[in-house]
Amino acid sequence: MTPIGLSIKRREDRRFLTGRGRYVDDLRLPELLHAAIVRSPHAHAHIVAVDVRDSMAIPGVVAVLTIDDLPECVGAVPPLVPSPRLRPYGQPALAGPKVRYAGEGLAVAVAHDGYCAADAAHAVNIRYDVLPAAATVDAALAPGAPAVAVLKLRLAVRDRNDREMFELATGFDSIDDAAALRGAGVALFERVREPDPAITTERIEKVERLAFGLLDRGLKSGDPDPEAAWAFGMLAARLGSGVSPALERLADARQERPGNPDLAEATARALEASNQDAAMMPFLLEALRNTSSAEQRLWAARRVQEIRKKEKENAPQ
Repeated sequence: MTPIGLSIKRREDRRFLTGRGRYVDDLRLPELLHAAIVRSPHAHAHIVAVDVRDSMAIPGVVAVLTIDDLPECVGAVPPLVPSPRLRPYGQPALAGPKVRYAGEGLAVAVAHDGYCAADAAHAVNIRYDVLPAAATVDAALAPGAPAVAVLKLRLAVRDRNDREMFELATGFDSIDDAAALRGAGVALFERVREPDPAITTERIEKVERLAFGLLDRGLKSGDPDPEAAWAFGMLAARLGSGVSPALERLADARQERPGNPDLAEATARALEASNQDAAMMPFLLEALRNTSSAEQRLWAARRVQEIRKKEKENAPQ
């Protein structure tokens, strides 16, 4: 081992100084493709639309991909230094539907050479709805800092921190995290035991509206979120306002897209949350018939089995 502080004789200088250095970019392999990443100029924004038509028209471009094309890249990047003391998490390889820091990648252009890939990345047209950004620690921790609040809300759900879930959820005007809304709703009605004057009907109704808004946005975009349906159904049932608005929207969507297993699951979950087990059965069976998701099939099959068992137990002898 070389003692610290002594110079180490370099062995690689000659080839670099004489132009014989070899880099990764010098490699030429059969069918080799090059990629260029499209990065956000904004620290915080909704991605409204990504138009790749100009990029795909460039000769030599093979593909321009977003997270919609690569769903397996959601949560695909593990921590650089994993630790059992940290909560497990995965960083998305590409952003969507939001960017959360300047320079975050949101699309990748693939082409036969690096120059063509760079041109294709530059030609991608993206529309953003720019959101306020927290550029300092103090700003991120201040009330109303939405990006940090969403993360804190997710962590509160994992920690089952009832009060924090409720306080954070009612601080939003909109939210795109169904699991967090579900957690906040559960905290409101199933785990907050002591009477609290801060938990007013108006604030509970706000969480209900957030859940319905999230469900409605998913239906309009063609990507219904069963978790949002569950959250709305549970909140509406506890408030006594009924789940009819969600069921009507889901019925309209099912007419437009018959056989969609996500819509069937969302309907079943809305009914499940409002304790309408018997009404769930046809939608569970529809999800089972049409889904290709092992997770969705397992959930639906389990619920069918539970409902049939309960019906058998309650049947007159």
